[in-house]
Amino acid sequence: MPSIIERHKKNGPSSWQAIIRIPGAPGISRSFPSKQLAEEFGEITEASLRRRLNNERLRHPPSTTPSTDDSDNDFQSETLKSIIKAYVANASCPKRHRTTLATVVRNIGNATVADIRRRWVKGYIETMLKKPTQLGRPYAPGTLIIHMSVLSIAVRWRADALDIAHPAMPFSTKMLPRDWDNRRERRLDPHEERALLTRLKNVRRPINIQWPRLVRLALETGARLQEIVNMEWSEIDINRKLWTLPGIRTKSRKTRAIPLSKAAVRILKALLLVADPHKPRVFHMMGMPHTVSDKFRDYTKSAGLVDFHFHDLRHEAITRMVLYKRKLSVFEIMSIVGHSSTHMLRRYANIRGDELVDRMD
Repeated sequence: MPSIIERHKKNGPSSWQAIIRIPGAPGISRSFPSKQLAEEFGEITEASLRRRLNNERLRHPPSTTPSTDDSDNDFQSETLKSIIKAYVANASCPKRHRTTLATVVRNIGNATVADIRRRWVKGYIETMLKKPTQLGRPYAPGTLIIHMSVLSIAVRWRADALDIAHPAMPFSTKMLPRDWDNRRERRLDPHEERALLTRLKNVRRPINIQWPRLVRLALETGARLQEIVNMEWSEIDINRKLWTLPGIRTKSRKTRAIPLSKAAVRILKALLLVADPHKPRVFHMMGMPHTVSDKFRDYTKSAGLVDFHFHDLRHEAITRMVLYKRKLSVFEIMSIVGHSSTHMLRRYANIRGDELVDRMD
């Protein structure tokens, strides 16, 4: 198994280093901005190395094997688009990489492996920072970090398949705008919450039964949009007050147990009254997460909320846990919401100064 090590920085977020050591193969280590990307790289690279070692035992005689120089020249002339498509079609490519790589393919042009130079990477970043997404907003710097990381994994995968050295991805966060790491701190004020829930109750029937409860459940659990929208009744144990979220649906790919508050249990009992026995989803009246996100944005605007995203409900929920769930330790809250570091928890717990005044006396 690859070793994953967190590298703490004095001023800034931690980085995660994946280290792969297999007897008979050179050691490999790479650093990534998130633990998830480090784990994915480690798993894919280790599997590729093991396959390569097995293939070497069955390799054809040297006379039938192309020279390293020829293979490397062919590799350098391959287009990144063709490499990505081959990687996506391969079973080793995680499903969550495919959406990201589909975006990269649409915007990468006819660049080849030989084009992977600092100037090319910087040009891609500058272009994408100005290019609107399907939602009409420019690509976020954090998204482009993922683009570069996943593209690098695809290129390494192809190089390993050819049994040749792979090029380094000359990407640096210094290529991003100076203030790129400014995180959202949008909170939900009490009057905004009332206005939003009132608007959602007035959504056309019968889906107006589910919309307000979706928002309230997000505030009670701190779960992500896709986790709640795709929630299934088989995951819920109302008697034990527990929601067991399977790893296949979590960002970290690890099963997460979420204890349910009394308010969350009441919400689920109300939803149980309108459950469809032929549909496993709790919010069976709603579409997929991206559709729900689009609708939520429209409803917040019509409710008078400015620049409020569904993911901001997660910030609000985690902040409320830190402030008001005093029986829970920091590490227990991290376990509930799926955070792997206190640094990440600090990013989401956007506590205001006035919320701490009473605690000083």
